[in-house]
Amino acid sequence: MALKSPLAYLFLAILAATVYLPGAKGSFAFDDQVAIVLNDALALASFSPDALLDAAFSSQSGPFRRPIAMLSFAINRTVTGLDPTPFKLTNIAIHALNAVLLLLILRRILPALVPPGAPRSLDMAWVVAAVWAAHPINLTSVLYVAQRMTSLASTWMLLAVLAYTILRMRQIEKGDAVRSGWIAVFGCGVCAILTKETALLLPLYIFIVEIVVFRFQATVRMRPIYYGSIIAGVIAATVIIVSASDIVFAGYAGRSFSPLERVLTEARVLMFYLHLILVPDLSNFALFHDDIAVSKGLLVPPTTLLSLAGLAALVAAAGLSRRRYVTFGILWFLAGHVLESTVYPLELAHEHRNYLPSVGIVLFAVSAAAELLGQVRWRGARPLAAVFAITVFAVVTMSRASIWADPETQIKFQAAHHPQSARCVYELGRIQLERGAQTGNAPLRAAGREAMERAAALAAIPTLPLTALLKTAVDDGDDARIAAVIAKLKAEQREAVRVDLFEEFVKCQAYGTCTQAPDAVRDAAAAILGGMPLSERGRRHVIEWLAVYYMRVLGDADAALDILEGLAAEATASHITRARWAEALFGVGRHREAADVARQIQRSLPWQSVFTARTLRRRLQHIVGYAAPGV
Repeated sequence: MALKSPLAYLFLAILAATVYLPGAKGSFAFDDQVAIVLNDALALASFSPDALLDAAFSSQSGPFRRPIAMLSFAINRTVTGLDPTPFKLTNIAIHALNAVLLLLILRRILPALVPPGAPRSLDMAWVVAAVWAAHPINLTSVLYVAQRMTSLASTWMLLAVLAYTILRMRQIEKGDAVRSGWIAVFGCGVCAILTKETALLLPLYIFIVEIVVFRFQATVRMRPIYYGSIIAGVIAATVIIVSASDIVFAGYAGRSFSPLERVLTEARVLMFYLHLILVPDLSNFALFHDDIAVSKGLLVPPTTLLSLAGLAALVAAAGLSRRRYVTFGILWFLAGHVLESTVYPLELAHEHRNYLPSVGIVLFAVSAAAELLGQVRWRGARPLAAVFAITVFAVVTMSRASIWADPETQIKFQAAHHPQSARCVYELGRIQLERGAQTGNAPLRAAGREAMERAAALAAIPTLPLTALLKTAVDDGDDARIAAVIAKLKAEQREAVRVDLFEEFVKCQAYGTCTQAPDAVRDAAAAILGGMPLSERGRRHVIEWLAVYYMRVLGDADAALDILEGLAAEATASHITRARWAEALFGVGRHREAADVARQIQRSLPWQSVFTARTLRRRLQHIVGYAAPGV
């Protein structure tokens, strides 16, 4: 089967889809709940511009709100409802498309990367694409529905890289470049960023393709622009980090590590990723990897220094190797982790962060194996090795996908192999509590409570398990357990845990997703406000959510107004706080005053709020419209 034959691409797409199909019957998981299940904006009543914009900008993730990804979720939900299988099948189709796009790119660049005289480099391109397509490290990007944001952004990025390679090959072969090619690169790049912000790495990926594959052939005058752009980007990032460090690092307030500790830990995380890519041990893979210990210093744990040395060796190999596939593979992998594995205050490790970066290591490993096996006299050595590698990765992926077909089996497997992962134990407890409640199985529900207790003890930031324990105690009407959780809350030293728990507890009651419990809310508020000292910002946050409770749950707009009027008068009051004040005014019948406040907020909103704050704008317009003359 010739590589250029359509059958080669069809077979690759079938392979990419087949290995994940056993998991298509699984359920939604973790972030899927907020992003999709509880997001009613995705259920389109019509395809009007307003409805589409509401859906597109209904996410709170990222500065651009990831509108293209959210629109794809909206189409799924509108057409097929909340059945998770069509969502997962869509993700599988995206992954199959990405495998084909990767092959189209590799066809063009691998001949320049493999050693001179290496036979059948185009067949190697198929093997690289097939190993990547069947690799178990990509499972969370495919079967974890919310991570369509990653895989779909990668689709646009692969299209951009493909357009760039075609453009550059035309320049080299024919001496010209079609303007539409540059437009395609730019357009795909914009679409990628509007799908997920990790696409900001696209220029770096393209730069690696240029310096390793094309080496500025037929465009020497562009060399200063390429290097200048990279230098400018590094300088700009440095200036932003230094000058706006309070904003950039604000997320560390809710983390259990410092910026330095994160950077040190990420060296070990990158080595862990390499291990997952090269050694497909099913027990090592998981939806969560929060059981990775934080590096407190170069020797705490000792593997920190070893990992830093390993990264230094990789960088040296990339710079010194005469094998271009070595340079390309290492640089591609490291470039793909520049955003999520450095100083930005994200969680430490997630497998989906390797979706595109893993291409570099797979290319490196396959090319090195092909070169090594090329020295073997038996001509069948390389084909046999290729079939063996693809089969191993495919079998592991299919086994993992089969485990994902049932959420309880999935989380039990992960909790068994990652017993120190608070997230895995929390998810086990959540599923046991839900199924125990649905079936009336008291022992199962008791097991869920026990798992939540363990998760709270394991978690560096135990907000989720403590919230679950409090809500479960309320559901059961167990005053003793309610008091025990609130006592833990009062003694909790970390402000973020106390404040976030109270917000989650109030929010679920305000939106009808858990049992209402006025006494528990009152006691929790008293414990937080009267316990460990709070910052002024934390105090205001708790009081504001208490006002939300009065207004949305108890229907006591007067009590809410007493709180919100003072908060809204402060210079640091947010648009949301002032909008709640306007709603409280409206709730007590002071419609004209409410409309005046709403208009003031409308005038102060930035232009981008038309996209990023559509719900807020609608709330304000409702107040203004009601108070308008003749209404």
